[in-house]
Amino acid sequence: MRIIALSDLHGNEFSPALLREIRVREPEAIVFLGDFTSNGSVLEAKRKLETLTKLSATMFIPGNCDNKEIGSLNINKAFPLHLSAMNFKGYWFAGHGGSNKTPFSTPLEYRESELKNNLEKLAKQAPRIDVFLTHAPPYKSCDKVFSGFSAGSAAIRRFLLEVQPRVCLCGHIHEGKGICKLKETVVVNPGPCFAGNFAVIELGEKVSVKLHSVD
Repeated sequence: MRIIALSDLHGNEFSPALLREIRVREPEAIVFLGDFTSNGSVLEAKRKLETLTKLSATMFIPGNCDNKEIGSLNINKAFPLHLSAMNFKGYWFAGHGGSNKTPFSTPLEYRESELKNNLEKLAKQAPRIDVFLTHAPPYKSCDKVFSGFSAGSAAIRRFLLEVQPRVCLCGHIHEGKGICKLKETVVVNPGPCFAGNFAVIELGEKVSVKLHSVD
């Protein structure tokens, strides 16, 4: 399965170059990892999501800068995965939107204890998790800000070490763009798509990941 991962649009428009790159790669699924908006409306997020569903089936979660209601948008070919799991073409996907606490009091933040409880419930919804979508990265994995401080979630890190999904796709920390590994889980932060960043994940017997950027 070919998946294209995007995150952190923050109210900008998808660039024509980025949309062309997605189209020509013919993904079976697009995943959007949150922050469609910067404290924007559900209508704004809906319009952005509809742009993606014209290209492929799209799984999505809200980011910490999104209104919580964005996580339950009902659109054809779009699958909300905030606090839920689903089987898509034989692979189990699950997701948790929002983030751990930040200094900025954004709309959708959780205490680490809340994340822990939510993730424990989420793990019971599927026999396994192949692809885990999270806005916040796990602590000490693709989560360093410019100062070098790790700003990811400890609860998400523990969850990944215990459940060991094949892939964890995350965003949130723009400068954390990269590919990391937690035991057998490949952690991917594609970088913010408002700057043209995206990741291509090939999921089969093995996991292959490539990071890309367009002008």
